[in-house]
Amino acid sequence: MDADTEQIAFKCTFKDCNIDGIEADEIRGIASKDNTLERPLDEQRQGFEERLKLLAPSSDDLALLDQLRLIKTENGRPVLTEAANSAIGSLA
Repeated sequence: MDADTEQIAFKCTFKDCNIDGIEADEIRGIASKDNTLERPLDEQRQGFEERLKLLAPSSDDLALLDQLRLIKTENGRPVLTEAANSAIGSLA
């Protein structure tokens, strides 16, 4: 859309986008409403990796939690101990 664009209305999903919004311009007859602007892929990947760390702790993290007696292993899986559950409960 350039400076000469007139009379356009749209509702779109913009992917890998580095803008926060598209402004309407009533004088030129441009309407933009309820568009979806998805953040750039690199930002999305970073956010995904951060969330993944919360769900899948590293072996170093698991070793530390084990040393602090906050997890134990049952059937080959890490499980929170009573101490961890008590600590989490006190945060609520």
